[in-house]
Amino acid sequence: MDFVSYSTYDSLDDILNKIPRALDYIETKLPPKTGIAGKRVFIGEYGFAAHTYPEADRDRRSRQVMRVGLEWGCPFVLSWAMYNNEYSNGVENGYWLIDNQGAKQPVWHTLADFYREARRYVADCQHRTGRLPTEAEYRRFALPLLQ
Repeated sequence: MDFVSYSTYDSLDDILNKIPRALDYIETKLPPKTGIAGKRVFIGEYGFAAHTYPEADRDRRSRQVMRVGLEWGCPFVLSWAMYNNEYSNGVENGYWLIDNQGAKQPVWHTLADFYREARRYVADCQHRTGRLPTEAEYRRFALPLLQ
């Protein structure tokens, strides 16, 4: 096994404490893998329902999950859905980055801004130094973007 994806829904009531503990636990269960350096557990799923959380809170909580994952060393932190795919009693739950009216939500803008700045940083680092940034360098750059 190369990597393990962790679905965070059992930890979202205490993001700062439960997610790192879960990631640590899963990592201890992985046998070593030749040729893969660094952590091998990633956040493969997180999200907050619009019918439960106001958009600003969904964005704030999403930033927390992303920061925790980056701080821990996850190679990936993935949001659950671009568009809603869940309904409860005929009502959309709103696990979306783009809502059912086509409006990009605050967390969509957070991710778009993050990726734009991250791509710029990586390209600039490669241009200046002739190499890609190390994980530690990237993390130092990326974490403030998620404040």
